[in-house]
Amino acid sequence: MNLEKFCQTFYLATYIPITKMTVPAQVNYSFPKHTMDLPVFSSYTQNIHFNKKTDYYITKSFAFFGIIEIKNSSDYLVIGPIFSTSFVSNHVEAFMQEFDIPKDYEETLHNLLENTPVYSLNQCLHMLNFLNLYLNNELMDLTQIITPKNKHRTDFNRQLAQQLTERKEEKRIHNTYHFEQSLLKAVETGNTKRIMEILNEAGNISAGKVAENTLRQQKNIFITAVTLVTRAAVAGGLDIEQAYSLSNIYIQECERLGDINKILDLSQTMYLDFTSRVARQKLNTQMSKEVFDAIQFIHNQTNQSIQVEDVAENCGYSYSYLKKKFKNEVGMTITEYVTHTKLEEAKELLKYSDYSISEISNYLCFSSQSYFQNLFKKHYSITPLQYRKGK
Repeated sequence: MNLEKFCQTFYLATYIPITKMTVPAQVNYSFPKHTMDLPVFSSYTQNIHFNKKTDYYITKSFAFFGIIEIKNSSDYLVIGPIFSTSFVSNHVEAFMQEFDIPKDYEETLHNLLENTPVYSLNQCLHMLNFLNLYLNNELMDLTQIITPKNKHRTDFNRQLAQQLTERKEEKRIHNTYHFEQSLLKAVETGNTKRIMEILNEAGNISAGKVAENTLRQQKNIFITAVTLVTRAAVAGGLDIEQAYSLSNIYIQECERLGDINKILDLSQTMYLDFTSRVARQKLNTQMSKEVFDAIQFIHNQTNQSIQVEDVAENCGYSYSYLKKKFKNEVGMTITEYVTHTKLEEAKELLKYSDYSISEISNYLCFSSQSYFQNLFKKHYSITPLQYRKGK
């Protein structure tokens, strides 16, 4: 096998940087080729400690590197750097600082990272496993690679014992559980009034220490809260894609904030937003799996022409069975619900996007713009243009 050609093809297929090296850290070739110019390679032995063992390494700047040994040789391949979040300028700064890269190479590194796709840690590990299977005809046990060492368990147990003792002595017992359960129940049922009551009662809640400084503490609490609220909202009928996308937006906004009071304000907005969206769904929170599956399918297909038969087929149920069950639980037919869902999305697009009425009509697959406008007015007693203008 021509290994150099393989590496070149791998890079062109994935845009993941790949380098062929010889023990201990001699670079033979790399793709993209301009990465050879980066002095980062001279820092590999100090920072990553390659020993020709198939493994992975995450740098202090959160860059992933994978190492694949090539059996019966002194060679190995390195994939990376790969980041698990979208590229931002501080990735370059942190990476350059960690690897002592001179300022002259900033543009080269910037181009490399900007053109490298985002992959999760799990995806990176599976990519590593794929390469190992192809090159060495061996599959790694990923659970063994990522399983914490016994030392970590011992450290955690020691910290747990110490914290439990200290909190009991100082009478600082966690009292968040029942508060969380009440709050999540209010989200799941779409009870905005109850949400406000619970938030007003939250003054005596002790969440415990989850960070080294107050700002990071508040951010971590927010991220935990929005994660739980997202799941409660889905259980209450909010479609999965909308719930998780909204969660991502709130977390990103939280990370941008540098003021604790603004994070607290964002928290209240987040709770009310999720709860209000659940309430607007007006769905039975005890819906069956069949109806839940149908609703999720409809919400994810609003930009398609949806027929009742499509919903039944994609959810794996018979047309007559699903039609009757849906009507009994939701209070409207599947066709009526499809129309309702498309029109509700149209309202969001009219209010929060710059798309023209014609573009919205086409996107939501209405047969014509005039039909969309007439249907919108029939349901809301106002035209799409009037709604956009706030009349």
